[in-house]
Formats: sequence, structure tokens, C-alpha cells
Amino acid sequence: MKNMNEIKIQKYISGKRKTCLIVFLALLLFVVGQGDNPRGFRFAGGISSKGIPVQVFDNIVSIPVQINRSLPLNFILDTGASFSSYLDEIEAGKLKLALGPKSSIYGAGEEIVDSYRLGKVLFSLPGIDFVNLGLSTLPLKRMWPFWGKKIEGIIGGNLLEQVVTEIDFANRTVHFYDPKDYHYNGPGERIPISIYSKSPYVKAKILAAGDTKPIEGLFLVDTGLRGMVFNAPFHRQHGLAEKSLRIVKNTLGFGIGGESRGMVGRVKSLSIGGITFNNPVVGFSLDRQGVLASGNFSGAIGVRFLHRFKIIFNYAENEMILEKNKFFAEPFEYDMSGIYFIAEGDNFDRIVVYNVLEDSPAAEVGLKKGDIIVSIDDRKAGTFTMEEIRRLFIGVGKKVRLKIQRNSHTFALTLQLRRLV
Repeated sequence: MKNMNEIKIQKYISGKRKTCLIVFLALLLFVVGQGDNPRGFRFAGGISSKGIPVQVFDNIVSIPVQINRSLPLNFILDTGASFSSYLDEIEAGKLKLALGPKSSIYGAGEEIVDSYRLGKVLFSLPGIDFVNLGLSTLPLKRMWPFWGKKIEGIIGGNLLEQVVTEIDFANRTVHFYDPKDYHYNGPGERIPISIYSKSPYVKAKILAAGDTKPIEGLFLVDTGLRGMVFNAPFHRQHGLAEKSLRIVKNTLGFGIGGESRGMVGRVKSLSIGGITFNNPVVGFSLDRQGVLASGNFSGAIGVRFLHRFKIIFNYAENEMILEKNKFFAEPFEYDMSGIYFIAEGDNFDRIVVYNVLEDSPAAEVGLKKGDIIVSIDDRKAGTFTMEEIRRLFIGVGKKVRLKIQRNSHTFALTLQLRRLV
């Protein structure tokens, strides 16, 4: 998913100048905030942080953060979060942070939500403090069922612009370095990036099935986004969805602006620098409002691609370094069940069918929106992570046994998986 023309972050909506933001599963964030003074950080000994152990869910990185020496909170590391970093609005109240000016946030999906400036805080990660870092609120709790995890905040562009950030997906660690002391001598490929609104963008080439010449564009590199999505005007202009050999309509994700609908298919190849991905799965947005409906850029590349590397972001040098890891050769696959599910409940152990694809194995056995998946292959569904369930729903010809609760009735059925795209 890549391609993007010069980005205009601010837009006029309903005759008023408002801030645009996308929080898409992933969380492409475009929002106006106040700039922080560069180099507002200090390491706890040494010139760089030690490797910070992180959690990784669906290839999205979660890091423990303290706000003004609070108990640790879960924040995702999101290069798509432009300008600011963000804290869940409920958590901001618990920490008794004063609300400042309000902004209107337009995101993936078609709703507008309110965001409040929180001013500047002491923002601490293991081994490094960011002093006087600006924060704003977002209603992140509405995203938790789609993450299957409690995430209290987002590490965004106002932090990442200050440091060199190394994400080692294979070893589940993150390093932060002082840019003035950083030098890279490894085997990775150096890729030029452009920084717009404190987020990185990269040129990429898309080759659709049946075409002989690729389309070049500039794409947001987004560690908060799971897959790759083409904005509606871009894919329509080039007929990319029509050129996909197979395609399904489905929920692409759920952002701050609500559900984002679209189509899922493939392109023949995606190339960044000298690195080419063959036959990747991509999304084609059908949003009529919000960031994915924008004609100002073409789309975004998420962690379905990025986790295949140790990736280094050096904003000061306008450079991204991609060092292939053990995941690089993994094939690109998409759900083969036809079930889009969420996790509800205090412990995210209530697995609920959110959407059923037409003409899919799930539709053929009669699954419906709102059904509860009680067990999968005789194991209680709530004991799986969402990532584990997604893996169970991939495998051509594989049979998966489900126990389903619908209202007061419980029944069993078997899905035979097949490739949908």
C-alpha cells in the first residue's frame, strides 16, 4: 500500500478549518498539535536506551509508558500518529490531567470525535524520559474490542522526531538513540523518506495484474496500521480494485471515525527501493468521508509489510533502514473463513462475530453478525488471542470446528476454509 502526493494535513470541513486524523486498526493519525522542542529527552545512563522489551500483537508494538511517574500504561508505537502523542480520555481523567482546547478529529470511518489538548507531561519509557512532551486525548476505549487489548495511548510523531527509533520485530525489542551519536553500519537497505507533519512517507511502486508499467506514489509508513490500504480516489483513478483477480467486500478496520468499509484483493507487486513484495494482500477503501476518502494522498503501508524487517527510522536524516529478518519470506494470506470478529468483555474473552463475508465458508454454514464463538476446535475461544484466532482461520482446505451461541441456543458447525482473495 503506497502512494501519496504532497499532503495537506489541514482541511476545511463544513466551512470550518478542522484537524484531520486517522486511527485505522492501525491508526493513521493526522492531527494538528503543538510542536515540542527537539531533544527534550534524557537517557538513564549512557547515550542510548537499552533494548526495551515490548509486546507485539498482530505485529503492532506495545510499550509500557509512565505519565508523570504513573503506573505503567500500554501505548502503541505509531509512526502514523502525526504531530502529537495521545492518551485515552478516560485515563486522562484518572490521572487528573487538565483538559485544554478542543479539536474536531476526522478519522478512518465517517464520524467526527472530540480531542482535547492535555498540555505537556513527563513521558517515561524504560530507560528514557521525554520532558515536557505534548499530549492530546482520544476516545481509544472504543478501539479495544477491535484490538482485543487494552491500549491507553499512542506514541506519536512529537516523540519519534526527537530520536532514532529501531524496531526489532523478530526479537520484540525497541531501541531509541540520540540522532547526534547514531551511525548505522549494518546490511540493511537505506530508503529515503520525507517527513510531513512528523510522520514518515516513502516512494513506492505498485504493479497491478495485467499492467506492464508500475504506478509510483508516496505512502505513509504506519506502524499502527495492520495491512495496506489504498485511498478511494487513488485506487479508482487507476482501476486497481478491478484489476485484482479476486476481491471481497469487508470491514477494513475500525478507527476513531468508526467502521471503515472497503474491498480486499491483491496487486501483482509492491516495491520499496530495491525490495519487492510479490502478490501482496491490499485494501481498497470505500469510505466517502474521512482520511481514506482523501484525494491528497494515496494510502498507507502497515505492519503486515514492516514486521518483515528490523526497521530504523531516522527522521533527522530523512532515512528509513530496512534489514530483512526471519519473517521476510512469509506468504501474504488473508482470512479464509469469512468471519470478521471482535473481543468483548473485561478480559476480552467474549469472541463476537462482527461481520460475515458474502459467499464465504462462514456465510455458507449460516453464521450471522452477533453470534458468539464459544469454542474453536474444542478449546474455549476466549483463551486464544485475536492473533491466534486469525492464524487458525488460514489454511486452504483446513476444517475448523466451532461452537456457536445465538441468543439462548448453542450449536456446532464446521468451516472448511478456502482462499477468498
